Amino acid sequence: MKDRIKIAIKESGYTVKQIALMLGLSYDAFRKGISRGSLNEGYLILLENKTGISKEYILEGVLPIIKSREQIISDFIGSNIVEFLDSIEKEKIISYMCLKEKEFNKIHSFNLFIEKQKVSNKLKEIFSDEEKTKNS
Repeated sequence: MKDRIKIAIKESGYTVKQIALMLGLSYDAFRKGISRGSLNEGYLILLENKTGISKEYILEGVLPIIKSREQIISDFIGSNIVEFLDSIEKEKIISYMCLKEKEFNKIHSFNLFIEKQKVSNKLKEIFSDEEKTKNS
């Protein structure tokens, strides 16, 4: 197990110190956990969610070493939920998000999405105005 942890950390591109901070552990405690191969499952789950390092790889050697964000989410909530969400019209999801905007405003990715929408709308206006000018 400890050899797989070392390989996975190297593969992840993070340093031991960076991962220790992500897990809320001191560098020394995390380093000792690695050398003993004694990270508990709670930390392995957190490690997977924060870095993509596969818990199954650490425990059993099952590939992939690094999971994509989509795979982590799919494993966490189940593939049926992901298939269900894919079947929903995107406009309905956006409408729901707008209704819950106060809660979503706390999420960084939601704010980025809103900014992209504003830029997209502004670009549409600019191109629309240019098109009107050309046709006049």
